[in-house]
Amino acid sequence: MKFTINTGDDIDWEAEAKEQLKNDVLNILKTRRGEVPFMPGLGLDGKYIGRPVSEIGPALRNDITEQLEKWMPEVEIESISIAADAKGDLNVEIEVNGT
Repeated sequence: MKFTINTGDDIDWEAEAKEQLKNDVLNILKTRRGEVPFMPGLGLDGKYIGRPVSEIGPALRNDITEQLEKWMPEVEIESISIAADAKGDLNVEIEVNGT
């Protein structure tokens, strides 16, 4: 299964099955670490905000990988690619195998 996630996308709270998997990943990407009570390790580090992809790409890719391995162990990551769109929003394309 392959899907593209844009950090500007909205979460579909009524999604089911495979679409819910995409939502779960998007939720992790849109959460800043420390913002969820009782789950302080959930989410991405805030240090990536406002920085160019050329500076943060490898670190962000590692952070995404660690978060998905920790919070979504049922998902096997095949690839992650990160680029900025014209508005500066990050486009994160993730290819995964999972249920």
